[in-house]
Amino acid sequence: MTFAIRVEGRIWNRAWPVVDAIALGAWAAAGVQKTLAVGLGWLPAVLLGTITAVGGGVVRDVVLGRTPGILGGNPLYATCAIAASAVMVVFDGIDAPTAGLLIATATGAVLCLLARWRGWTLPSGDAWSVVPSRYRRHWRERRRPQRP
Repeated sequence: MTFAIRVEGRIWNRAWPVVDAIALGAWAAAGVQKTLAVGLGWLPAVLLGTITAVGGGVVRDVVLGRTPGILGGNPLYATCAIAASAVMVVFDGIDAPTAGLLIATATGAVLCLLARWRGWTLPSGDAWSVVPSRYRRHWRERRRPQRP
């Protein structure tokens, strides 16, 4: 589709987040449904649903020459895919896979759009590695070999 239709301009820039969010939820739900259909459990289903959604978005972004959303530029991309996958697992567990496809797609899309609108992001790698100074001294002393 991106080869046949020009995907630039003001209208496309406004429609893109919605299209991307719906695609994320749909791919997550489809990945879960296929995984459960072959008899795997709920955890592989959530993982494969997330990988399907995120992987599809990465391939799409690479083909378009953009930085993949998972690497930055799209807050909570994989987290929304995990949520959509979990919703699909729950609905499949209660024997409502068709409703699950719709609700999981909507869940992923709404969370993705809400995260984009509110600017929600996960902490960066640097935020996790910051250690207060009082603990650094304690850890350095514990790592030093004891001399007799």
